[in-house]
Amino acid sequence: MSAGQILGALRLAWGTALLGAPLRCISLVPGAPAGVPDDAVTVARVLGGRHVLQGLAEIAVWPSLRRLGAAADILHAATGVALAATDRRWRSVARADAALATGFAVAGLAAR
Repeated sequence: MSAGQILGALRLAWGTALLGAPLRCISLVPGAPAGVPDDAVTVARVLGGRHVLQGLAEIAVWPSLRRLGAAADILHAATGVALAATDRRWRSVARADAALATGFAVAGLAAR
């Protein structure tokens, strides 16, 4: 299994967790707000779906999609940073999400 496929498998697992248990994933972040609204659950599930699709693509055809996937991760991280800067209630969750997206981007660009 290549590094890209391993990264895809990790992403697939994370996306599956977000789709199946978004409240649990959010609550794992220290400082996450209590009383998660339905729209935050929906956002977590949408992001989970993106991770699942991207993970499957990385496992199947990694080399041709690596930079496109990293670009999606960088955009994802940027939106997390923007949310952290503008919403105190969601700051810790947004920071954690941005850090994870940045990690996926860096790993994606570094994988061969």
